[in-house]
Amino acid sequence: MAMANFDLVALVVQSKRALQHAELICTRTDHDIRSTSALVVEILSNDAKVRWMTDGIAGQLGLATIVAESITARRVALSEQLYQWESERSQRTGALDSMLEMLSQRLVPPALHLNASSSSLFGSQHEFLAEKEPQQPQTEPPTDGNVGASASLEKSRAMTNRTNEKSKWKTLRDFVDERGIDEVIDRMDSERATLEDYLAFTASHADSILARIAEIKARLPIPLSHSIQSQGPSMPSPSTSPSSPSGIKRPFSAMPVDTSNNEQGTASQLVHHFFTQQDALSLAMAQHLEGLARHYDQITDVLRDAGGVIDEHDAVTSFAADEAGGALHATAPFHALKGQLYGLDDHAAHVFQQDTEMLPAIIADIEEAAHQIDQIHESIRNMHQALKSSVDKLRIVMDMLDALAAEMTVKVEDQSHVENDTVALFDSLNSQLGALDELLQTYRQYNLAFDKLVVEMDRRKRTREIVTEELEHMLGRLEQLRDEEISYRERFFQDQGQYLPEDLCPFLADLPPKYLVQTIDDDLLPDLEPSFVAE
Repeated sequence: MAMANFDLVALVVQSKRALQHAELICTRTDHDIRSTSALVVEILSNDAKVRWMTDGIAGQLGLATIVAESITARRVALSEQLYQWESERSQRTGALDSMLEMLSQRLVPPALHLNASSSSLFGSQHEFLAEKEPQQPQTEPPTDGNVGASASLEKSRAMTNRTNEKSKWKTLRDFVDERGIDEVIDRMDSERATLEDYLAFTASHADSILARIAEIKARLPIPLSHSIQSQGPSMPSPSTSPSSPSGIKRPFSAMPVDTSNNEQGTASQLVHHFFTQQDALSLAMAQHLEGLARHYDQITDVLRDAGGVIDEHDAVTSFAADEAGGALHATAPFHALKGQLYGLDDHAAHVFQQDTEMLPAIIADIEEAAHQIDQIHESIRNMHQALKSSVDKLRIVMDMLDALAAEMTVKVEDQSHVENDTVALFDSLNSQLGALDELLQTYRQYNLAFDKLVVEMDRRKRTREIVTEELEHMLGRLEQLRDEEISYRERFFQDQGQYLPEDLCPFLADLPPKYLVQTIDDDLLPDLEPSFVAE
């Protein structure tokens, strides 16, 4: 068996310090793991709150959207009702305008209206039905040859001759009560303006609700799956390096971070992912720590077998570390252990030497694992802060939802009041359409009545001519009978008058009375041209 020539005490000290440093790191990491576990409980609780509040808010916002859509639909119904009314009004006013235009094309002879007491067909057209005081008969006898002709008729004919120019004639529209039409139109315009004011009162209600919904959505916290990604380290593969005879495992040659493992998910999924990584890392650290402890036990056993004094305090205090290079040098009193050790061959000594040289790499792996566990703890802490912040934001959003609910209640009531108030307005507006229908029907009848009026005036004229002819014939016959009576009286007076005293019959020489035909009222008839009557 060959003898090993190496500094065994320095190896013991290095192993001891490596083990203590690893234990310190593991202790600190264990504190982080315990703190992480406490945070996870709050994370899962807050995550449940966030999901419950988010679901409730989503439902409330959905209902608010339905309310806004309902207000919009109710306003659209009123607008369509108003549009339908506008369409019917346009039809009726168009028909009325066409009727008035037709009346403006129909000329009225001046003889028909120059003696009228009123120019409004709808104000005094029936005044001739009123009772009149009976007039006293005329006492002045008519001029011979003009029996049956009235002075008013002659006057009407004279005026007709003076106004024979058709360009100056009035039309049927001139006798229409335009003011009555304007009153109906003005009343409709006024009520329609009132209706527009009602509709304008709720015009922005739905948009206001939708704007508040958008504002609330903007205040919602970002989902956890978008705000937090799995930033923990990847799970290292278990070491497959063989153990050295001293019991220490080879360090991981590399612990690469697998970026493809940065998944997104719910809080529980992220926590599970972090814990899986943390368990793998803590397991690797525990294996390293176990290997360091085994290595330290084995090398101290060799030291004891070599007859060295195992005083951990003296061993540690008897060697000083070179702060520049990190090497350890024996000072005293273990000079007898430096050089040759019995019972340990060259291969075993080489393994111990090589394992001791691996200690810095193992410590680096433990530190790296601790750093990654610290990153996991930081990610969990950030997740905890994010969920806590989300809960706080959602509480503010819940308050905003309460305010929105109160606002929607007012706006829905406003819309209901508008609908109730517009019912009477629509009824009145529809009644105004009925008034337009009545006006249109009246003016149609007016147009037809004018045709019949012209025919009636012509009939009366012909009747008057017949009556005048009969009167002239009768008056001629009466005049003939009077002449015969005068002849009879003259012959009687000549034959018998000289024998009768004058005071016996003083009216014996009177002539018979003259007879005339006298009307109570003048029958004023226009002198219409036959061509006008034929039209």
